Amino acid sequence: MGHQKNINCLTYHSGLKAAITADYDGKKFFRNIIDFMIQATFATGMQSAVRPKILLERYENHLTKEKHDNFKGHGTSVNDVATDNLDGLVTVGNDNKLRISSISEQTISDSATDLGGQPKSIAFAGNNQPVVLTTEAALVVNGNKVSTTNLGFEPSCIACFGDKVVIGAKEKSGAFQYSLAGGELTNQTEIAIKDPVFAMRFSPDGQKLAVADKSNCISVVDSNDHHVIEKVYGHRARITTLAFSENGWLASGKPV
Repeated sequence: MGHQKNINCLTYHSGLKAAITADYDGKKFFRNIIDFMIQATFATGMQSAVRPKILLERYENHLTKEKHDNFKGHGTSVNDVATDNLDGLVTVGNDNKLRISSISEQTISDSATDLGGQPKSIAFAGNNQPVVLTTEAALVVNGNKVSTTNLGFEPSCIACFGDKVVIGAKEKSGAFQYSLAGGELTNQTEIAIKDPVFAMRFSPDGQKLAVADKSNCISVVDSNDHHVIEKVYGHRARITTLAFSENGWLASGKPV
């Protein structure tokens, strides 16, 4: 079985080698459905529809009436999902909440963190601290404590590696890198991109950052001094996703 509704977001769990997707099935369950799919033959860009048995059983268990009557989900659309590649899974939704799941225990925390605004996307930084983008700010979440950084621009996307947090601008040109220290974002520096930014991704070693902008150009920059290593062209429509393979190949995607 798969999703009954459109998939809103996806993340990849490197430990399980599985793609984790989320949607909102308002008609059937009024709950968020989280699905797991093994990402087979990754090197060729193909995906297998065969799921590992244990993950398939977990998914089917979520579909039982008893499970859904007691399932503490967002109750509304999931805007983004992120994993720490261990047992943690974090989702943010249109209810302006952040919720934490345990993959192995198939549970979602009874408590939810109020974000105080509409979340757009989420990523892990530092020691697995969630960083959430809203329409005006970046929020660093540490338990029930939320540290807010007002950005001064509307963000479009986020990429994190260690204590490096990079946020793209939706309307103005460029991206901005911050340092995560003491649960707060500090030391803003600008990455000189000439157009608004729509997607970003760090390389596996964190030394490079790929940035896709409004002109459909991908700039690969050094994440330390921000000099441009190379620029890549070829797309004729907006680039919405970027990914590096473990051996450094860069993949880019756009709407069909």
